[in-house]
Amino acid sequence: MPNINPPFEATGNIGEGDGTQQITNNHGYNRIEYHSVTLLLTFCGDNKTGHKQVSRIPQAYREASQQAKNILFITVSVKLSAVYNVAMTAKEQAKAELPQTSIEVLDSYTATATEGFIALAAARAAAAGKSLAEVIKAAEEMMEKASTVILLDTMRHVYRSGRIPKVASQAASILNIRPILTISSGAVRFIGAVRN
Repeated sequence: MPNINPPFEATGNIGEGDGTQQITNNHGYNRIEYHSVTLLLTFCGDNKTGHKQVSRIPQAYREASQQAKNILFITVSVKLSAVYNVAMTAKEQAKAELPQTSIEVLDSYTATATEGFIALAAARAAAAGKSLAEVIKAAEEMMEKASTVILLDTMRHVYRSGRIPKVASQAASILNIRPILTISSGAVRFIGAVRN
């Protein structure tokens, strides 16, 4: 069984009170360590965890390099988050500091549970003692097979993230419209709607 550690702590607006609580590692980032490969994974959580968390990526590379010589960082789609670009920049910076460590960053072109399936495929390959190239290949093969379909109960969170205007959110609420979305080529796309 892999050892899962949360190298990052995410904070965001959840619950009552001051609006800031610690989010569990299920909503932030996880590190999974195997014999030969350490996987760094990002998961979509609160939409306000962004810059504060990605600034910790270099430290995650340093910590992971103490456990394995190969690091694979699987990120949410570059079209949905800046994490991939920051991880690539941190990878370039880490080359001088961690010359014995091979770091690869893989854009999952997705998010949600689909990214988890990609991570699980990579984790299984790493647990089986596969090389970093084989772990990446396993992840890429799962990327070709897995897809995401999302049925939203409300448009409130989409509006709060700034992706739709307030009037669209209000209209969807009044008309009881529940949009159906997919993540295709790394971007969220509308594929239909249902009414309650």
